[in-house]
Amino acid sequence: MGQDIDEVAAMMAYIQLSLLGCPGYIIVGNSLKDMPDGHVLFPKDTEQCEVWLTPMFATDIWEKRRADNLL
Repeated sequence: MGQDIDEVAAMMAYIQLSLLGCPGYIIVGNSLKDMPDGHVLFPKDTEQCEVWLTPMFATDIWEKRRADNLL
């Protein structure tokens, strides 16, 4: 997980995590003022925070974990 207010810095982190094959997500938003909604491992997009999932985080095992967590 990573969070940055600057979209360019967030995109660099997203690309790096994606190329390394790390499952995770990047949030674009102000971490001091606007906290992401949802579970800490599975945040949701809001008006203030945009969530980008890495390709490895979108694999079957993580989709199952997200579905189990939403129940």
